[in-house]
Amino acid sequence: MPWRACLGLVYVLACAALLIGPLLAFLIGTARGGAFADFTAPNAAEQERLTGLFWVNVRIALGATTLAVLCGVTVALSIHRARGAWRKILAAVYPLPLLLPPTVVTIAWTHLIGKRGLAAMLWRDWTGAEQLPFSMYGEAGSAWVLGLCFFPLVTMSTLVGLRAVGPTSTLAARVHASPWRRWWGIDTPLLLPYVSAGAICVAWLSIGDFEVPPVLLLNTYTLQIYAAIKSFELAKALLLCLPLLGATALILGLRQLLVRGSAEATLDDHWRAQTAPPDPVRGGRLLPVAALAVLLLAVLAPVASLAHQSTGWPKLRLGLQTAGGQVWNSFETALGAAALALVVGAPYAWLLATRRGLIRAALALLACVPLAIPGTIHGLAWSEALQLTPWGRELLTAPVVVSLAAAARFFPLSVFLLAAAFAGLHPGLDAAARVAGAGLVRRGWTIHLPLLYPGLLAAFAIVYALAVGELACSILINPVGFMTLPVRLSSLLHFGQDELLAALCLVQIFMSWIPYLAAAALLERVLEVKLG
Repeated sequence: MPWRACLGLVYVLACAALLIGPLLAFLIGTARGGAFADFTAPNAAEQERLTGLFWVNVRIALGATTLAVLCGVTVALSIHRARGAWRKILAAVYPLPLLLPPTVVTIAWTHLIGKRGLAAMLWRDWTGAEQLPFSMYGEAGSAWVLGLCFFPLVTMSTLVGLRAVGPTSTLAARVHASPWRRWWGIDTPLLLPYVSAGAICVAWLSIGDFEVPPVLLLNTYTLQIYAAIKSFELAKALLLCLPLLGATALILGLRQLLVRGSAEATLDDHWRAQTAPPDPVRGGRLLPVAALAVLLLAVLAPVASLAHQSTGWPKLRLGLQTAGGQVWNSFETALGAAALALVVGAPYAWLLATRRGLIRAALALLACVPLAIPGTIHGLAWSEALQLTPWGRELLTAPVVVSLAAAARFFPLSVFLLAAAFAGLHPGLDAAARVAGAGLVRRGWTIHLPLLYPGLLAAFAIVYALAVGELACSILINPVGFMTLPVRLSSLLHFGQDELLAALCLVQIFMSWIPYLAAAALLERVLEVKLG
């Protein structure tokens, strides 16, 4: 075997150890430690209760996916049809809901339409009724928040499909078919794999969500796993994880099949100007209005609600003073996670972009594995696996373990972003520079880096934004005396300090958005991500 192939194999095995090594070590260590020996199977009533809670998670995921598809496709069509400054604004703003921590969004909506929210007070003053005619709490509220948070995934994949399909598919049909018939007969079947791929991403993120239901006073299957972990019932936690892991694995397999059947597209295709106008459909004038309404609900409404609840700058300053250490801890861990994901993911992305066939499929599947592991299980695996060795126990006392776990969890996002950037490189440029006598370092600095830096910057900003708001994993592996801001927000939920909580939520939003907005302003391009 050539030395380059051996080096690539060693690197892939090292990445596999980072991605699935803690989970495998935890499973093996738990089995050998005899944790299953004292486990007693739940009785029939308990099994029925757990089954009901599992279907609560499934219903939340279905509701969130449906809402995300409606919102995501609407925004994608509006961006695809828009031109000029309006297109740039829409394209820069639509990823923002994905960068909002779901816990923060849930708190914002409870301040707006919760039991003690602004809408409830206005309704009571107007009608005298104590409660609104609808409830934010329960399954519907959870699906609402998750759908608004994750719909950019559907928008991204739909934009990929719109670019890949192009206007040529409908040119012949324009002679005889109406706009609606062309849309439903031609465009919809061609776009279905892309929309479905984004919808499946929303489904597996929603079905294992741990953050939103507790805020909305809803008991779910994932909370039973967390309760078992906190009670040190590891065998019960592992067995409870199996149905959820099976469901997420099924969802992940469906996603791989759909992405495999879709056309190839690169970031270079997305940034290139279209050569033909989009095919008009009826109701096209309503698309910008609908897209604006979606963005107002997903972005402006939570921020305005938190700003109103925080009562202005004095409370915000107090929040920074009381939680300054947690803010700095979150910044450091997120910065480290983004840097690690970028450094480790760049070679993996290059392999994914340059390989074909079964090797590419295997690499993509391995990269997607962390997406099938719920955050609570991810954190539990890192915590328990590192305790098996002396150096691991030493690592658990250092804050860097939070960055390592976050980098492993969000590794797929950086890989797929960077792989799309590598796929957009034209091979003729490198060949021409090589013929002209340019060395590897010079080619990388003068050719590759200027073409790759948009993808590098976008991957860094998105992984940082997601890592700075990560809760499900960090709440289990925070070292003693070290706490991140999301964990502090979770603890404040139980003390009723609404103004301070809202102020810290605003701080969390600014920490998540600033890197992305800076990257978008620097790139001045449309951030459209290829999923797969």
